[in-house]
Order: sequence, then C-alpha cells, then structure tokens
Amino acid sequence: MTKKKFDDGWKIWIWSNIGRGCDKEGIFKILSDNGFDYETIKNELDFEPSVDLDQIANPLTDQSLPANRFFVANSEKVDNDRIELYTLDNFLTEDECQYLIDLMQTDLRPSTVTNEDEIDKDFRTSKTFDFNKINDPVAAAIDIRICRTMGINPSFSEEIQGQIYGVNEEFKAHTDYFTPGTDEFNEHAGTRGQRGWTFMIYLNDVESGGETSFVEIGETFQPKTGSAVFWNNLYPDGQPNPDTMHHAMPVNSGFKAVITKWFRVNGMGEMNLKTEAELIPNFTRIGFEKSIMPVETYQKLKSFLDNNRQLAEKEYQSLDYLSNDSMHPTVMIELPVALKELAAESIKPIIEEWGGVEAVCTSVYGIRCYHQGTTLCPHRDTTDTHILSAIVNIDQSISNEWPLEIEDNYYRSHEVFLSPGEMVLYESARLLHGRITPLQGESYCNLFIHFMPVSDDWKRLN
Repeated sequence: MTKKKFDDGWKIWIWSNIGRGCDKEGIFKILSDNGFDYETIKNELDFEPSVDLDQIANPLTDQSLPANRFFVANSEKVDNDRIELYTLDNFLTEDECQYLIDLMQTDLRPSTVTNEDEIDKDFRTSKTFDFNKINDPVAAAIDIRICRTMGINPSFSEEIQGQIYGVNEEFKAHTDYFTPGTDEFNEHAGTRGQRGWTFMIYLNDVESGGETSFVEIGETFQPKTGSAVFWNNLYPDGQPNPDTMHHAMPVNSGFKAVITKWFRVNGMGEMNLKTEAELIPNFTRIGFEKSIMPVETYQKLKSFLDNNRQLAEKEYQSLDYLSNDSMHPTVMIELPVALKELAAESIKPIIEEWGGVEAVCTSVYGIRCYHQGTTLCPHRDTTDTHILSAIVNIDQSISNEWPLEIEDNYYRSHEVFLSPGEMVLYESARLLHGRITPLQGESYCNLFIHFMPVSDDWKRLN
C-alpha cells in the first residue's frame, strides 16, 4: 500500500534537503522508493520528474559503499600498495589484556612451527597457550569480536592462540601462509584451505625490543597494550604474498604477550558477513556518548508531554523490533512542527561537535512512550538517513532502570542509563542497539532525532 501523507519528520527531511540544494528528481526517487504515492510526492514538491522514475538513480543507493568493500572502524591502513596491512589501537582494554596474560601463564608450552623441515632450534623460541583447550567465556567473546571486527564468518577462522616471549626470545622472519607445493601445505591447507588474514593483538607494552618487523617493506610496529595489527597474507587472486614476511624481534627486557587469530579461505556458508550499515565509516572512536539536552528545549518538550498525553496513538506491533502486548502498548505523541524544529536546532550543534561534521536533520519523531514489559530487539537504524542520532529521555516512571544496550565501534557491549533531560548521542545506523530487559514501570518516554552529514564524501571513504 502506498503512503499518501507525509508526517512532519518527512517534511523536515524533504525541505532540509531541498534547502541544501539537493536535486529534486533524486528526492522524488528516494520518496518513491520509500513507498510514497506519486501524486503525493508531486504535490508536496510542486515538481514532476522529466523522465520515468525507473530511469532515475536513487542517490542514496547509487552512492552507497560497495557491499564487498573492506572496512574496520578506527583502523589505519599502512600506505603501501604491496600489502594489505592495518593497525587498530584500543581493540582490547587493559583489563582484558591482563586477564588474558594471567590466563595464558597457567599452561604454556614451547612454540612450534608448521614447517617440520625447519632445523634452526632458535627459529621460534616463545611459549604458546592453546585457547582451544579451555572453555573461557572472556576469551570466547574476544574471539567472536575479532571475527565481527573483520566481518568474517567464524567458520573460516582458527581459534585464537597466545604467545609469550621472554628476554631474547623471538620468531625469526616468516610468513603465515602455507607454502604451496610443500608437505606443510598438503598437511595444513587441505580441507580448510590457505591462511588469508592474520589478526594479532599486543597484550602489553614491552620494556625494550619485541617489535614486529615486516622485513620486505620496511614497516615496524612497537607493541602497545590492546592494539592490533592485521594483514592479508594473500594477493587479491588468492596467491601468497611474500611481502607479508615478518619477524617477531627479540625481547631485550621485560616480556611480550600477544594473541593471534588466523582466517582460512574455506568455511561454511558466506565468508563476509558485514552488513551495509557496518560498512558506514565511523565518525567517533567509541560511537556513542551521554550528554544533556539544552534545558530550555527540554522544559518545553516536557511541558508539551505533560499537557498532551491524551494525543497518544497506539503503536502496538507497528515495529518488527519492538515487543509489547495489548495491555501495555507503546504509544506515540506527535509534536507540532515548531517544537520539532526547535528540538532539531537545539541538538544540531551538539551532534556536529560530537561527530566532527556539518549535519542536517533528517527526522524528528514524536515522543514515544514505552510501558510495562516492553522490549526492543537489537537493531540498526536505516542507513539512508539515520547516521548520527540522539535519544532524549523526556520523562519516566519506572521501578527499575531500563538500560539501552549498545555495542560500540569495537563491538564491545555497554549499558546506557538515562534520566529525564539526559540524552545519548550515537551512530545509530552503524551500532547495534536495543532494550532487551523488559521495562519495569508505568512509562518511559523518549524523543528520537536523526541527522546525516551534509557532505556525501563520507560515503566514499576508504
């Protein structure tokens, strides 16, 4: 069924985009693709396309990032066209690193090499911890986080392995792929195939030494607590890349601890699992932040809610990620256009400072009030318009705190608690978020405001 009426949120989106000079044919196409009736769009825009809609490219779809693009939030690509090599700071916290170090020290064995023809007893002198022999929930969660960060199906991966290097211990220059045509390749690459990506995380700062040196390209990395280095051992055609040769340099003082995860070219199902939303470049390091709504604007919104609760319209089962029941349905209270514009204008400079970009408001929902027992399944918002967003808590009457559960740009989970007048800024299309715990209380009322960058350059990053 086509939609024959624009709500105030869509009207703000339309005229904001027209105001910044967007092509009306493109806007017409976007609205049509979102289910609006042709005549309704024509009347609102006072404009009719010169060609059939099938001949007009949707600017959002047409300029979106390719589905096969490789992207890891917060990572930095090494500027060298001979190798796909990246760094990623702060992947693990100090507490996570220390936990893994303590765990590894309980059961270490001498490290080995896959090439049994290697006769140099000093080629690899570290100690290894086998995570696949234990059932540790912290290590398992980190293992999955690595897979999700890379966007690779876990069935294509080996389980993480840990190494600890003492003074003078090293792993001489080597590659992680299996050399084709050798016994090593036949033994290890048979069913699961060649090693593709390597993801290595430093668990501590080394007092001296212990660098990772990519000897063929002249790149060296100093161990830094929680930081990762990851690279593709293969060329795009699947052949081994000898420029991935690297040397775990001897530790001069202290010790070095790392965990490593390798990915294979064979597995079960689809290899690449990242959604379109996860390919959107991040604008902030963490991805969300608590803030305060400007007091005057908040007071006007709260006053409107207090005086207009009778305008609430039921939303029971109107959203596929929202769960409630007929006794306690979620309701929406529409705001006057002037109040929506005030809310957007108040939040806009806060969003822009936080996100570091000039932004345009794309949607201001009314005030949604949740009631007893409501849950929201984890979800991501639309990639077309909901890039940088705010949830404002307007009012609540609850017996227990009701957390927003949200993943950050490192796939770490957090709980965010809001009081009236507080808000959370978040990269709503990128980050998985929801409220899994059923609401305990009479009501919890939020306002949602969504923005997107004015410039389209972000769609073509990386």
